[in-house]
Amino acid sequence: MSSGFVAIAAGGPHSLGIRRILGVDPLSRSGVGAGTWGGVTIGGISPNPFRNRVRINYEVPMGVGYRVSVYDVKGRLLRELASGVGGGGVGRVLWDGKTGEGSRVVPGIYFVVIEAGGDSRAQKVIKVR
Repeated sequence: MSSGFVAIAAGGPHSLGIRRILGVDPLSRSGVGAGTWGGVTIGGISPNPFRNRVRINYEVPMGVGYRVSVYDVKGRLLRELASGVGGGGVGRVLWDGKTGEGSRVVPGIYFVVIEAGGDSRAQKVIKVR
């Protein structure tokens, strides 16, 4: 059911929301931070904010296909960081703050999205100078 599409909605000059089609709101108190949702776990993003690179910990149920990607605040896919079939353990991936084309992203807010077996989870990450 997951299409990989991320929709962005601005709620005023100082607020920004990102919602998955399934209703995920990673900016809400319940959507930010480590946690499990439908078998998909983001175990943490560290450091956050980050300068050069950030570590993303996740867990996907065994035998379930997954993808870990980074999107900008406009919902554009910047880079796919990892994909495969979950082994039932903790996965880790580093993001070096670059797009899929190798360009460095500018300081700002980005979203790490993990999709697995029709479920998804998003978490905000902040790039600083």
